[in-house]
Amino acid sequence: MPDPTTLPPELFTQILSSAVQPHPPTDPNPNTVRNREIEREYDFHSGTNLAQLSQLILVNRRWRDLCLPTLYAKYSHNGARHSYISLWRFLRSVMRNPKIAAMVRGASIGNWGFYPDVFAEDDEVRGDNVQFSEGDVEMMRRAIRAVFNPRGKDWKIVDALEARILDPQALSERDCRPLVVLLLMSLPNVETVYLHLPEGGSVLRCVLEEALHCQDKSGELPFLRHLAHLHLLAEVPVYGFEAGPSFWMSDPALRLDDIWPCVYFSGLRTLALYDLETEGIAAFLAKNSDSICRVENLRVVVKPTATRSSAGVRALINLPQSLAQFSICWDHNLRSGEPAPEISVVEVWDALQKHRESLEQLAVFYNVHELDEPTPGHFGSLQIFPRMKRLDTQLNILLDGMTTERLAPFHLKDTIPESLDSLFLHPGWVYETSPNFQTTELQAMVAERRRPLKLLALGDILAAPYYNQIKHSEKTSDFERMGAAGSEPYPGLWTLCKQAGTQLHVTSSCVRTYVPGPCEFHKGGACQWLWRKTWNIRADGIQRNRTSVERLPKPVPRKKTKKSPSLPPHTVAFTDHTGNEAFMVFKNCIDAESSKLPPLFPLVVYFTHPNAIPSPDATDLGGLLRAIREARIDSDFHFRLDVYFLPGASEDDCKTHYLAERASRADYETLIREFNARVFQLKSQRGSRSAELGDSSPAQTTTRLPGMARSHPGLEPYRGLLLSCPEVNWRDGAQRISCLRFDKQAVEDATDYSQGDAQNDEYRNAPESTTLSFRIAYDSPKSGDDDEETIGDWFGQSTKDIQSAHRFGDIHSRAAGMAWTSW
Repeated sequence: MPDPTTLPPELFTQILSSAVQPHPPTDPNPNTVRNREIEREYDFHSGTNLAQLSQLILVNRRWRDLCLPTLYAKYSHNGARHSYISLWRFLRSVMRNPKIAAMVRGASIGNWGFYPDVFAEDDEVRGDNVQFSEGDVEMMRRAIRAVFNPRGKDWKIVDALEARILDPQALSERDCRPLVVLLLMSLPNVETVYLHLPEGGSVLRCVLEEALHCQDKSGELPFLRHLAHLHLLAEVPVYGFEAGPSFWMSDPALRLDDIWPCVYFSGLRTLALYDLETEGIAAFLAKNSDSICRVENLRVVVKPTATRSSAGVRALINLPQSLAQFSICWDHNLRSGEPAPEISVVEVWDALQKHRESLEQLAVFYNVHELDEPTPGHFGSLQIFPRMKRLDTQLNILLDGMTTERLAPFHLKDTIPESLDSLFLHPGWVYETSPNFQTTELQAMVAERRRPLKLLALGDILAAPYYNQIKHSEKTSDFERMGAAGSEPYPGLWTLCKQAGTQLHVTSSCVRTYVPGPCEFHKGGACQWLWRKTWNIRADGIQRNRTSVERLPKPVPRKKTKKSPSLPPHTVAFTDHTGNEAFMVFKNCIDAESSKLPPLFPLVVYFTHPNAIPSPDATDLGGLLRAIREARIDSDFHFRLDVYFLPGASEDDCKTHYLAERASRADYETLIREFNARVFQLKSQRGSRSAELGDSSPAQTTTRLPGMARSHPGLEPYRGLLLSCPEVNWRDGAQRISCLRFDKQAVEDATDYSQGDAQNDEYRNAPESTTLSFRIAYDSPKSGDDDEETIGDWFGQSTKDIQSAHRFGDIHSRAAGMAWTSW
């Protein structure tokens, strides 16, 4: 066999990249293959087996020379997994060997902040340190001088930088920040950087400011000359006990204070900012108005804080000379009761006018809640953007329509550019307009275009099953099943798209940061899929905080201060379809805490111990609800526990009871539609949204049990979900609970066929039911895995698709405000 190293370098590199990928899984389950592909996408090194590649460089010198560029092409440091010593060793290697430094094209660095109060007490990290010799420090000095003073003239500047970077105290306390700064200075050809910024980055700011000064003075950067793509996130800090060991803490806000000079670097073309605090941005950008920003792709996810600034958003949009791609996502309201400056759609539209001749891709999204009333406004006609190819936005951004009086003076067909190839639209409405409005607008837009769209994608999780069935029926010529699919959610749209040659794709909307696999919708740049190459560092940072706190010595208990009393959970008895007593347990949000209106979404629980008795106190149902709510990810997700008691029942007995009870109850989606129809009726009678729906609104006069779930988006292909506790009280025994998924639906009903045959096979080969076991609370005994999930962790993650499809909290708050006590 000929030596592969004799091949042309380009061909050898392609073969090598394929050869060092992990072996395909032997498990025939398509789900395993799909999960492996997703893991590969989330890997910064794209699944490359670095250990295997390291072995190949030992074959001979030619193999070494050809493999080294692939081995060192990407460097990742994740302080939650990688040691301080490993960071130093890599830095030492690139300082000693410029050839290796020149091979690095991409870097992903996170969890490198300094938290002395926590680390000093943590035995796990106490030994991870380096005793720097005089030779090590001198080598770092030479690296600084080589960058900022290659000609040996500017000694004052170099001395000041050396004092900041090589602070003896920082080097002696395993502070990663000086090493990371030196590393960025030592990679001359790096093009792409993912950086999770910790608090206290004054050293980094000082170095970057000096680099920008050099560029302004000589026209050339002293380092990062080839940096083209910069992705910035805030690092999840290690809080210690002050914030508690909560696993699902709020995402930290990104501040540009320590990184702002980079936006003016001459080679930078992509700038992505995640959860950005916009306060103060306009001021410091104004101070540097003489500098030129050459960014062409700007992605901004605005952090919902009470200090955010709409002026900062406008300043960022106006900053680049010419944008080809722009994405922005923001929340209209904080949902916390705090007043916050509003970022209006009109302000964003006005700022975009600067880029009308260059913009090719636009993604704009804002989260608006049922109880909010954003300032009236919408985009103007996008037909003034002659080069636009891709648009990803919401229908209300294009046409407003938050009330029947607030509609744009034009139609959807009048604003979509003829140059557009792909339209990704979130048609969700706030229930104050005609229910046929979206269909009419979409039909006219598809039918009357002179240049047909190549792709029309709609984010509508409730309509997706119908269109999936239609696709499958046409593919298999199963026209009988096509007739059984029911009525089309957007009447006539499928036929119109076929006639126009437009691919129609209806699926669930992006769920922001909880998309497990490929996602077409960008959600204004907030979709996790866009950040997948560095998202694992964010997840590890969250886990690091939790495990660090668990390892710390327990603090001395403080004197308890009196807090405002919180109402206990509501426990409501009811009779199931067999005539036996059961209970609903729930706790409503603060503004409706006293309301006895049950939440819409049910989590069904069975107690099956032979001595189980229907008693809320004996089983501590309130404590069970608190244990599950403690781990919930989204505080806006309102759910209730429906608790049944079947002494000595098997899993099959529980399933049978569940299906019979579900058949006797309404579907919660039906109740939502009825509620929306009632709201629309009241709005029409009053003629304006300005008339608030409050206590004066007619109350619900009927009394019936809240609905159950006929489907669980995100948990396909199963329609049934229940929990089973084998103890009399959930606090007894091992404190574990079983999660049963069952009632497998037909593949044609469950599958999104746009995802290809792999997902079809996954659903088809899925077992008829599955059973998972979870510990119940964070203080429940672990089974051996420190990272073991609680049922609340799993439940919060697994219901993200449901949460995105229905604003349960907003609907409940409005119904409670109308004095409803049942659905």
